[in-house]
Amino acid sequence: MLLLRILICIVFAGLYIGAALFSSADVLFSLSVPASQVAAAVAGGSAVLLIVVAVVLQRTKLAYKTAGLLGAGLVLLLLQLPLQNAAQGYVKAAYDRDWQRVEAGLKVSELNDEPLLAPGGGPIGIRLNLTLESAEDADMGLTLFAEGPGPHPMSFLAVRKTREPPFEAGSDLYRAGQAYRLTYDLAPSIIGWDAARQGYCLEYRLDEAFEQMKNDLGATPLTLKMGQVQFEGTPQVWDFETQTKNPYDLTVFADSALAADFPLCDPQNAG
Repeated sequence: MLLLRILICIVFAGLYIGAALFSSADVLFSLSVPASQVAAAVAGGSAVLLIVVAVVLQRTKLAYKTAGLLGAGLVLLLLQLPLQNAAQGYVKAAYDRDWQRVEAGLKVSELNDEPLLAPGGGPIGIRLNLTLESAEDADMGLTLFAEGPGPHPMSFLAVRKTREPPFEAGSDLYRAGQAYRLTYDLAPSIIGWDAARQGYCLEYRLDEAFEQMKNDLGATPLTLKMGQVQFEGTPQVWDFETQTKNPYDLTVFADSALAADFPLCDPQNAG
């Protein structure tokens, strides 16, 4: 019977871990470290608690020890998702409060934009230059993106970002009171950057995606938004939203990208 109880503990531990992975799949795939840690903590805590129950039952003279262990395992399995959601909600609320405080102390200035050119000289996106200051030390995974006009706006994402003074190794830390000069190269979401080849590439080869960019609006300003990669891995847009100073023609962008004939991106070299 002892071996049976050990087997029950192993099976339920596997179920706890599986439930944690399944319930957190959306945030795990988006590399949300806090949510992943919450899921792992709840799964590990459930397994440890079940082992404690097993040890207590083993040292008592209670009847139906195996049935009691099965019951405890099922109860913990049923409670795991609500406990995980509650813990995750608490962490997210604390995370959001911290970000709101940091956000209130951010200042953007000297924002300028210009065409981002392909090696052949044709425009494929926009290059943004701006100065950012923070009122307090903050480790921020900032992202800046743009949206084109029309009923189905094309998203322009950062394929490259540089900062002066440069980033510290393994950190997105912004020191309080320090003015940072940022440069973002924004291109349609289908275009990426091959860090090994130091050149542009296509996330997937689909000419129709570029055809969908084309419109009859001519040159128009693009909408710019800045945010932080938030708790669930998606950009959290904050109060900074404006338009480019210069107008851009998405049809010209599409034609230039198609003419450049970029290779497909290698996921191992994604920059």
